[in-house]
Amino acid sequence: MDTWATSSMTPEIIGKFPKTLRPQAFEIIRTWLFYTIVKAHYHHNSLPFKDVMISGHGLDEQGRKISKRLGNYEDPQKIITEYGADALRYWATGARLGQNMRYSEKEVQKGKRTVIKLFNASRFVLINLKDFKPNKNFKPQNPADKAIFEKLQETIKQATDYFEKYEYSKARDIIDKFFWHEFCSKYIELSKNRLDQDNKNCLYFCLINILKLYGPILPFITEEIWHKLGNKKSIHLSQWPGIKITN
Repeated sequence: MDTWATSSMTPEIIGKFPKTLRPQAFEIIRTWLFYTIVKAHYHHNSLPFKDVMISGHGLDEQGRKISKRLGNYEDPQKIITEYGADALRYWATGARLGQNMRYSEKEVQKGKRTVIKLFNASRFVLINLKDFKPNKNFKPQNPADKAIFEKLQETIKQATDYFEKYEYSKARDIIDKFFWHEFCSKYIELSKNRLDQDNKNCLYFCLINILKLYGPILPFITEEIWHKLGNKKSIHLSQWPGIKITN
């Protein structure tokens, strides 16, 4: 029997048919994807999923597909031991839909720097928010607070749009830009000479939304910091940020 005919039954075996998303690479479009659609039409007269997200392949530095046969790859466990799982995931989220991507140790290192920067920025906020209770109805009045909130709102909107289109690499770029340049380089530096109640509220709301935005990309460090902020449930069960700032 054709193995693709049997594997095409997976949406029915797993349950919750039809699915929302089928993630897969491009080389099995005419096999697994095609057979699954045909089988769903035959048995249920419907599509087996709403969306299909087509990825490319990981390539080595010479542009060859990473494979067990060639052995042309670094041991993932070695990379994780040296840089951390979040850093490796950061590299992976740089892939564009439907496109191959070469393994880049520099991108993994960039991911590690982002993890460290997020930890240090959160540490600054946590130190200065000791015994602080955020005002859930806080509305910024200071020009600097208003500016960072407006940029955060725009970042949330753009990142959400990209995530909903499965363009996670573009979402990552938008989040990086806000976190590194607007929050860390500008707002935190301004906060060092201020730290009044409004500023603390702003630091808090910016941080929790940054953590939520980075959650799909850097799931481990965001979870750790989320709990340090006093949250009991996982960040990955929290509400996704809306256009308006929420906690």
